[in-house]
Amino acid sequence: MTGARTGTGAAAVRVPGVRGLAHQLGVARGLRPLKRTVPSPHAVELDEAATAEAIADHGLLDLVLRPARERWLDLVVAVDDGLSMRIWSDTVGELARLLSSLGIFRKVTVRAYAFAAPPPPARPAGRGRTVVLALSDATAPCWRDGTARRHLARWAREAPTALVNPLPARLWGGTGLDVEFGTVRTDRSAPANTGLRTPLARLPVPVLELAEWDLGPWARLLASEGAAARLAVADAAAGATTHPPPDAPDAREPDDRLRDFRAAVSPEAYALAGHLAAVDPLTLPVMRVVQAAVLPGSGPACLSEVLLGGLMAVDRPLGEEGGRGRAYDVFSFDPEVRELLALTIRPGAARRTVDAVSEFIEPRLGRAADFPALIADRTGSLRLPRGARPFGELAAEAEAEPEPSEVRLPDPDALKAGHGVHNLAEPLDGEHHARALRWLASAAEGGRGLFLLSGPRQSLKSKTAFHYAHTTAHRLTWWVRADTPRALADGLAGLAARLVPAAPPGGPPDRDALVRWALDWLAAHRGWLLVLDGLTELGQLLELGLDAPETGTVLVTTRVRAHEHWPEATYALGPEEEALAEACALVRGQNRYAYEILGVLAWYGPVVPAPLLEWMTGSTGVVRAAVRLLVESGAVAASGDDGLRTSAQLRVMMRAPDPPHWTAQNVTVARGTAVRMLLDEVPEAARALTEAIEVGVLAGALEPYESHVRALAAAVPPAEDSVELAILYFGSGLRMVWRDGSPEGVRLAERACDALDVHWGSRSQERAVLADNALTRLATAVALSARTLATAPEGTPRLVELLREQRYGEAYGQCVRVLGADHPLTAALVAPFAP
Repeated sequence: MTGARTGTGAAAVRVPGVRGLAHQLGVARGLRPLKRTVPSPHAVELDEAATAEAIADHGLLDLVLRPARERWLDLVVAVDDGLSMRIWSDTVGELARLLSSLGIFRKVTVRAYAFAAPPPPARPAGRGRTVVLALSDATAPCWRDGTARRHLARWAREAPTALVNPLPARLWGGTGLDVEFGTVRTDRSAPANTGLRTPLARLPVPVLELAEWDLGPWARLLASEGAAARLAVADAAAGATTHPPPDAPDAREPDDRLRDFRAAVSPEAYALAGHLAAVDPLTLPVMRVVQAAVLPGSGPACLSEVLLGGLMAVDRPLGEEGGRGRAYDVFSFDPEVRELLALTIRPGAARRTVDAVSEFIEPRLGRAADFPALIADRTGSLRLPRGARPFGELAAEAEAEPEPSEVRLPDPDALKAGHGVHNLAEPLDGEHHARALRWLASAAEGGRGLFLLSGPRQSLKSKTAFHYAHTTAHRLTWWVRADTPRALADGLAGLAARLVPAAPPGGPPDRDALVRWALDWLAAHRGWLLVLDGLTELGQLLELGLDAPETGTVLVTTRVRAHEHWPEATYALGPEEEALAEACALVRGQNRYAYEILGVLAWYGPVVPAPLLEWMTGSTGVVRAAVRLLVESGAVAASGDDGLRTSAQLRVMMRAPDPPHWTAQNVTVARGTAVRMLLDEVPEAARALTEAIEVGVLAGALEPYESHVRALAAAVPPAEDSVELAILYFGSGLRMVWRDGSPEGVRLAERACDALDVHWGSRSQERAVLADNALTRLATAVALSARTLATAPEGTPRLVELLREQRYGEAYGQCVRVLGADHPLTAALVAPFAP
């Protein structure tokens, strides 16, 4: 890798690389609207509630089955097998692994496809529930002569089809596709492209960048029952493209080629070409590392310009020793072009390239995303390639990693941690950001999820996280310094070392094994808090599976603008918060009514849909002007068709008094207005205040507003719960339990009963009706278990644990022993689970 003469000895090493798919988090978020379940046409499962009701009605063991739930769609990714797509091989591989791991699709099939061949008569994908994504840079001749379009047209007539182009949109003009941007509409979910309506094309095929800003609108359009989205569209029914083919680069003189290249590409791409000319051989992993080191933040488009600019060609494949592992394409500059590039960059640029890459590599050694390279070693059995130029240097102590030892760590599922285990430093410093702490305590009340505090240096984000960790109770609290990948890995390995009771058989485990064990332990146990302090690469959350934790809480502090990636889970400190305060002051000074609207929106979830805004936007011009001012000032953001998005900072700010502009009475009035708006929007909830209704009807009607009910529950102290709030809590809580057995739903239903006991009395007719209706369903009996068992004898905690883990068979036996066969909960469990 460094400063060795051609022909000297060399040894193989693994060098940390850069991902070919740069925006994995964005791709995952963009496709999430397609993550839904539907009844299976083949598989069935036991309907517990219906079985219990059938046995209660008829007195016979009559099992009721229902269709099992399964993912809605299959996905077929057809990858262009043309030569130009070789430069995207890493990106394609990482995309395939990401799509398979997301759990969004029922089945993911990724295969190479010959777009240059005539379309075969057979269909590539089944009808109905299959989505087709064609992946191509559309630069091959078949995209210009219409052959590839015929493949797209065949798929588009039978299934939802889109073309994903790994090139950025600004480079599409040089491809073989005529693309236009405009509005695309549909009136049903997941239609074939014949069901898309746009004046731009007879048979529209959306053309998407491999990024959230394109995948998201397309996925929301497919998932909707009727919506519109602004997309780039190609007409699959059109003939050959109007774009002329590019000139053959070899026909021009080197200085002409370099001059044309400089005129056509961005300054960053031209600078990157100069740095790459200082390295040989060049593979994609090497080029990405050089780019990340010398031009951080330049993005994949910059490297694409260099690769497709006509200066480079694929020279030869480079494989690992002995033919093991994958072979990498080697790219090379024409020797005369390389010499010209060397003249255009400043003296010493090659040395600066090596230094920058060395500084980039060293702190990242040991990461899973790596690639093979050679390092000069007089005792090595390999030989450096003739004419090789190094791209980085390694310190002697970092040249080799010890071989991982064969160890047997205990099963993480079986190893529990004692309550209160932590590694927090003492003492607790009282300095922290009060508003951010208030938001964090409210948002993380459910005991699971990802939450981020972002801001510049000295914005108190780490001290706020430290205060939260000290003042909240968790089974395990673990603080990890995460400013480098190595530090993050060391922190997770330290967690495993703390929990493993003794040295496992086989000697001390290596760090990677400990990291994997720690992640498995977190996935298997509930009630923990993991703090990642100073995280610099947010993509590691997805890589480690910590982006959507189901069993505990991940709290991240970072200087990265995390609210651009997780707007609903991020509290941004520093300039963003100051800008919001200025925007609110501007609104307050120009339109008091608009400021009061802000106060109402603050009690809802992050995205307030159009139906809840009709009272604002559908009546008078004054109201419309107020909402327009809110968006134009930056106090809120527009979301979808007439919806509004609020930030975590705004919600915390407007839920608290700020005399003299915003008094405690203003806060109370705004909260009451928010509750009344929900009741007006859901007539079933309003009826429940005065008459008995079936709780299933109430729960179903509240499902679209679940996020807003949860936001109210998190922000309102239980002592201030009203009857109206209790009705909302009860319906939403039951829906959450019936849908996925949510512990948060259990707590919400129990809290509703507490409030109703206060306002109506535990023996009131209305309360009894709600309870009787609820107990007709097994899942609701579980939801109310804590209240049902409030006066139960010894053994109750174990029973509650079994119920909340949905281990109903074991719970039935425990129920008989602890409560007796005549207890209402035992009766609810007896039908499907009695031996």
